Amino acid sequence: MKVLCIEDNRADAFLLEEMLRINYGEKMRLRWEGSLREGLLRLLESKFDMIFLDLGLGESHGLDTFKSVAAIAKGTPILVVSGLDDQDIATKAVELGAEGYFVKGGFTESILKSKVEAILEKMNN
Repeated sequence: MKVLCIEDNRADAFLLEEMLRINYGEKMRLRWEGSLREGLLRLLESKFDMIFLDLGLGESHGLDTFKSVAAIAKGTPILVVSGLDDQDIATKAVELGAEGYFVKGGFTESILKSKVEAILEKMNN
């Protein structure tokens, strides 16, 4: 599976990559892009099976970031991983189509795995 991570903090992207590697080995190949612009360009060039998206990128913040990615990703599952611990934004992101919303530092490997498994099951049905 090809996974895109749009995250401006390389350490956060690396942590996510490690969590995926522990649970899925080489089945999931993560591509990291450090800005919204780079992420959108990558989405225009390649198809991905899943996207992890930070809402607080240098050039874009909040739900506008999600809307920009969702408009190009069309149907690709997007999991938001954000530093914003804001229930209203989390709810709105899910209403707009996000498969889930995680607060950085506030989720475990098992929580991530259960959400990824739910997405994989949905994709296979």
